[in-house]
Amino acid sequence: MLKEKVIFEDNENNDQSNEAEYDMMTDSEYIAAAMNAITAVDMIDTGILSHEDRDKIEKIKIQSIRIISECLNTLYNEIFDDTANSNNDLVL
Repeated sequence: MLKEKVIFEDNENNDQSNEAEYDMMTDSEYIAAAMNAITAVDMIDTGILSHEDRDKIEKIKIQSIRIISECLNTLYNEIFDDTANSNNDLVL
């Protein structure tokens, strides 16, 4: 996990600043988290759930697929440096 340091400065008094560190996730970690989310809801029997709960599961799957698609596209572009085609379409 990457760490990034952020410094917040007060615009009126530049001598005063606050620092914060936070962990940045890599694209691979986002993909793993999305796969974990899909796996967690994949075996749930939606036939016994309320309509609201079925919608939540569908939303989790859609969000996870979007995360995987976005992060995989970023990784692909880093590996192949395919700047001519920056959308998520597969080019063969």
